[in-house]
Amino acid sequence: KWANSCDARGCANLVTPSVIAQRYKLPDQTLPEAHQAHTSNSMAVAEFQGQFWKQSDLDGFGKSCHRDVSVAKTIGDEKPSGGIESELDIEYIKAVAPEIPLTVIYNGQFSLLKWANQISSMAHPPLVHSVSYGNDEKQQTSTQYMYTCNTAFMKAGARGISILFASGDQGVCGREGCGSHFNPDFPAASPYITAVGGTDFEGDDIGPETTWSSGGGGFSDTFGIPSWQADAVAAYKQLPDANLPPQRMWNNTGRGYPDVAALGGLKNPYCVNVGGTFEGVAGTSASCPVVAGIFAKLNGLRLAQGMSPLGFLNPFIYKNPSGFQDVTSGTNSAGGENGFTAVKGWDAATGFGTPDFEALSGLVMTTKHHDAPKSAGGLGQWVQQEAEVPVHNPETSSWVRLSRASPDKMMTLTVALRIDADRRDQLERVLLEVSDPDHQRYGQHLSQEQVTELLAVPAVRAAETAAYFQAAGARKVETAPNGDMLTVTIPVVSAEAAMHMELHEFQHSEHTRAQIVRAGAPYYLPAKIAEHVSMVGELLQFPRLVPKKVISVGSPVKWANSCDARGCANLVTPSV
Repeated sequence: KWANSCDARGCANLVTPSVIAQRYKLPDQTLPEAHQAHTSNSMAVAEFQGQFWKQSDLDGFGKSCHRDVSVAKTIGDEKPSGGIESELDIEYIKAVAPEIPLTVIYNGQFSLLKWANQISSMAHPPLVHSVSYGNDEKQQTSTQYMYTCNTAFMKAGARGISILFASGDQGVCGREGCGSHFNPDFPAASPYITAVGGTDFEGDDIGPETTWSSGGGGFSDTFGIPSWQADAVAAYKQLPDANLPPQRMWNNTGRGYPDVAALGGLKNPYCVNVGGTFEGVAGTSASCPVVAGIFAKLNGLRLAQGMSPLGFLNPFIYKNPSGFQDVTSGTNSAGGENGFTAVKGWDAATGFGTPDFEALSGLVMTTKHHDAPKSAGGLGQWVQQEAEVPVHNPETSSWVRLSRASPDKMMTLTVALRIDADRRDQLERVLLEVSDPDHQRYGQHLSQEQVTELLAVPAVRAAETAAYFQAAGARKVETAPNGDMLTVTIPVVSAEAAMHMELHEFQHSEHTRAQIVRAGAPYYLPAKIAEHVSMVGELLQFPRLVPKKVISVGSPVKWANSCDARGCANLVTPSV
């Protein structure tokens, strides 16, 4: 019953960007705030086996459906032709989040392991990844291969990267079909990614959803129930209306999937421009980029407030089911006799349901995050430095955050070593004595060597701190003559790793030629190094520049203008 919001007639009666926006409560694209993007935000889609994209297809979709579906960056060999899978991914992740830069990561060979290690090896990987590929667990090379992929997924999640996979389009049967046992999907059933299932509208208008009968879901035959899911899975199995399939057909101790869902069924195909033709395409390959785009937008809200990206999503999802619109009908039997039925709460057909962006927007901003890992290896826990110094606030600061600093950019840090309190007190006492005309020590100023002797900073503080930054990748470390300061010349990427933070370029709002590199959030040092250091300069401090304002001149003065310039009349001059 909905109107076609795209200009192309081929989109009539199909799901379009405006349908997605209305159902999942996305910001109105006509409002300026819908296009505000944080400079650190990013997202990506993975494509394989000849699935590439044509600029003319993206331009045509964007023009017809009134969205910016541009690709900011491509990694991998470019192909001359577009593919329905890749263009579906691109057109709809960008339809949801047109303001966020998109990277397309292309590999000719379909290798989950290669792709996972590829993204986790990037210095600055996109924060959210949508992947619409997978196979049955049975079809994987080996169990060890799946466990190795899981390790790569964990590595990515530990860095704050969110990975979402489509749950499959064959219901409980998988690609090998239903026999005496269901065929769970990998990597949808991996405990270390977020699996996205499929739905259809219940009626013929935008409203409540029901399970798509062919949406992938079930329980892994390989991986156990993770801790963050245990309560939800147990509650599902206890519900009488779950009407669980015969136990012999599925693994009662396996990880349940999907985690969430979105429109993807054959009843409501998506309008996609492929080869210059607008046509309908269905599948969880459509559901996944939609949900990924929504979580990318949520990352943007957090980043704008100096918070961390969401990273591995599932612990957050399972603690915040109110952020999703529950789906309570339908079975993913793929037309067969048995499948998993959607019920109130989590289920193995649609997870917790489909996104509610308005609800999620509040939940992600109230979710507290730890400031740093508990341990920095053999050097102890990470310890926040200068905790009393507020981080950059875009609403009050004259400095505007731009993009992440280039990893290879060299920067100079001033590391102030800790001076013992009694030595600092003694320095102050001597300062006042030699400066007081009435004191017997007046004028007896200290030499460089005497100041060094007075401060008595243990040499071990400079040595161990210098060694730490050198091991992190510093190109040069110099110790000040008094032994209380280090000047560290270090690449940005090494500084970020050494102090567990991100560095950004900042530009002054008035003096636009003034640009600096600073941390946009707190920084940390390992406990053993933090004992030696009082602060690291040039990280949280933002210089105050003189405002570009003309001061109004008061009433005329009596002195003559001693300068030749007429503009100096009535002003203070050197002769005054």
